[in-house]
Amino acid sequence: MLRWFLIAAALIAGCTPWRMEYLEEVTGRATQDEITLKLGPPMAERTLSTGESVWLYRYTGADVGQYGGSTWCREYVLKFDGEKVLRQWNRQKC
Repeated sequence: MLRWFLIAAALIAGCTPWRMEYLEEVTGRATQDEITLKLGPPMAERTLSTGESVWLYRYTGADVGQYGGSTWCREYVLKFDGEKVLRQWNRQKC
């Protein structure tokens, strides 16, 4: 029984939205280099005519439960100013 409890606790801890917490904490001060060190290179990147840039991160996975499994997908869209500082971000289902 203890073994199942420990496995469940580890799975729940793995679902913690640490990326959201990180992005909330560093919005307005983290640079693209700092974001890359924490999240890795973006899946896609676009530079706007204003000098701002938008980065896309996509994360997918599967949850296995007692009655079958399901898959999930989350995208993080990050917007940087012309100085390459994170100004805003959004998390969405994909």
